[in-house]
Amino acid sequence: MAAFGEREGRTLWRRFEIHHTPKHASWLNAAEMEASLVSRECLGTKRIGHLHTLKSQVADWRIRADRERRPIR
Repeated sequence: MAAFGEREGRTLWRRFEIHHTPKHASWLNAAEMEASLVSRECLGTKRIGHLHTLKSQVADWRIRADRERRPIR
């Protein structure tokens, strides 16, 4: 609030609405798990020199993963 002064700072702060995200079972957890699976199952220890190669390999992996319909555990 120091940048705008006490009164203006409070006025601006009242415009925000705080939403706390859950620590368990949030969408972020699912996204982190997906990124981890791509890293482990698709990329492994390979070095990929071109972006189009990376996109192609991830797309192929995604098709296989969708076909298998594995649940998140």
